[in-house]
Amino acid sequence: MNNSLKPVALIAEARRWVGTTETPPNKGQLVERWQKTVDGIAQGESWCMAFVQHHITWIDKLFWELSANPYYTKVFKSEHCLTVWNKTPKEMRSNVPVLGSIAIWQHKGTASGHTGIVSSILPSQRKFLCIEGNTGPGDGVVREGDGVFEKSRSMDGAGEMKLLGFIVTWPL
Repeated sequence: MNNSLKPVALIAEARRWVGTTETPPNKGQLVERWQKTVDGIAQGESWCMAFVQHHITWIDKLFWELSANPYYTKVFKSEHCLTVWNKTPKEMRSNVPVLGSIAIWQHKGTASGHTGIVSSILPSQRKFLCIEGNTGPGDGVVREGDGVFEKSRSMDGAGEMKLLGFIVTWPL
């Protein structure tokens, strides 16, 4: 099994949870499981990056078990979006979305952000679809929502959220 299948598996696994909602604020059996992925703790923290990290870890583990493929992502392990952006190797960054990559937004003027997994690319419209945890079902980037949703996103960002770029989860 090669690494080009990992992004497809990541999207399929993340999509499986679309429609899952939390028990406010930032709690619930699945949400707490996702929150525990990075540091073993669930304390009601924002969970968009925990959702992403959980599914990346799951896919790496699955591929190891199925094929003894020892190639794990080098995405930095953190629940904080901007820490992941800043501490993941720069050669994994991209200005364009790639299937299975991680979109990272920053709330203008703050150290807070939001993230999701790129699930489809619409280049002629300068848009992409993204599966996100801890967001809302409507338009705009909601960094403290109540569930997992697949949303259409602009390459130009949205409102107070600036799109920093994409992290290619498993570069070829």
